[in-house]
Amino acid sequence: MKTVKNYGRIVDLFRNGEHFDFHRFIVVYANPLITGVPESQPLWNVFHNLFLREDIIYKRSSGSVETKYLKEANIARRSAFAVFRGSVNVAAIGSDGAEKEAAVILTEILKNYKAIRTAPMTETDALIVNMLQDLDKPRYAAAVQTLKLASIIEKIETENDRFMSLYEERARNLENSEEQGTMKEIRPKVDKAFKAFTLSLDITYSSGKLTGKDVTAAEDIMDYINAMVDQFERVLARRSVSVGKNGNNDGDGDDDEMSEMPVLAVAEQRIVDQKTMALVMADQVAFAVALCPKAAGGVMILVANPSLDGDHTNCPIKPYFEEDGQKKPIGLLVEPPETSFVFVSPLKSFGPCTAEVTKDGEVLAILTGVEWPMTNGM
Repeated sequence: MKTVKNYGRIVDLFRNGEHFDFHRFIVVYANPLITGVPESQPLWNVFHNLFLREDIIYKRSSGSVETKYLKEANIARRSAFAVFRGSVNVAAIGSDGAEKEAAVILTEILKNYKAIRTAPMTETDALIVNMLQDLDKPRYAAAVQTLKLASIIEKIETENDRFMSLYEERARNLENSEEQGTMKEIRPKVDKAFKAFTLSLDITYSSGKLTGKDVTAAEDIMDYINAMVDQFERVLARRSVSVGKNGNNDGDGDDDEMSEMPVLAVAEQRIVDQKTMALVMADQVAFAVALCPKAAGGVMILVANPSLDGDHTNCPIKPYFEEDGQKKPIGLLVEPPETSFVFVSPLKSFGPCTAEVTKDGEVLAILTGVEWPMTNGM
């Protein structure tokens, strides 16, 4: 007799997004049909209410949209400062008379606040606020007027205000998220409630078949759940997760990461030119298998300790680095994290870090033994 398939083989292996999607598909399909299975509706309601909580937690806990806009705002204010810095430097070199004098005066500001280019995100706000206050002083305000830089100063202030508004919004949302719980807390509750519902569904269907009762709605829901189990088993198979008979994978596993996530060590890191940095892998065969050609057009995201958090993290990946022109990929070529920046040559480091190779929002591999490269604005 028909039963709901053992989804326990896969549910523990899901990433958070897969866990959410698996249950969301079922909720959307079954919710209009559940009134046709009154015996199971109370347990469905328990599951449905818990899933609605997961819906809220998942969308908040990912934070991808907030983080994306926060990074964009941080880049925008640094870029505005880079324009100000570049304008002053050009005037100091290529001008005469009053303009050159004004540029020399504003060079004092550039020296005092050069850390804006590299400071952590929250410290950057304080530096910019202090710089703007200094620029309002008569000595510097007159120089700004002489070089006609008022609009770019206003741009710096506007972008800094936008960043801080987003930063405060994220802080509020994170506080709300903590109050609502985490995916780690809600997932077992949803799974337990869903198990109780599917057991009830099995009993309702089998007893109805034996007594001749119409169980069409229950059968439809069961068929759909089984189809989703099959589909998500294929999803796991495509990312090479082994599903055992008892629902265990071959490793320890984690809710958020693939157990087979490649971790590649960098053996050598050097600056090729102002716009290119090379990372040569220790295990070039493993590198070729893990990232060729999947990483082409992706991004290398630098990850380090809190003192470096938020500092120009996304480095676009160029075509693969090949040794002596041979058709043998041995590492990555990456660009500076911002188009207005160049690598300091020879390589100078802010400190050790790791890196995530990503493409289209998916983490393809983790790199270890990476140094956080220093850059200069153009």
